[in-house]
Amino acid sequence: MRRNMTEEDADKIAQVAISRAKSGDAKMLALVWERLEGKAVARTESGAPGAFSDIDLSEFTTEDLKGMLRILKTENDKEGHGGGKGPATPADE
Repeated sequence: MRRNMTEEDADKIAQVAISRAKSGDAKMLALVWERLEGKAVARTESGAPGAFSDIDLSEFTTEDLKGMLRILKTENDKEGHGGGKGPATPADE
């Protein structure tokens, strides 16, 4: 299949994938993210549950983080885990 694909074909496919990820397609977002950053490695937590004080989010803009929250909330709602409105998040603003 690779032999039949031109560099231009690959660029067009990448553009479509990125466009779909930006529009909120969670599966495409995961695919693009894995290709750019590598597949997530399973890890084990140490310390109290939810103790994430050492996470550095400085590389992301506020808009990036709001977008990620929107996507996660949409996926959570699709899977039926929403339950209710819940606490307000920056994505709700």
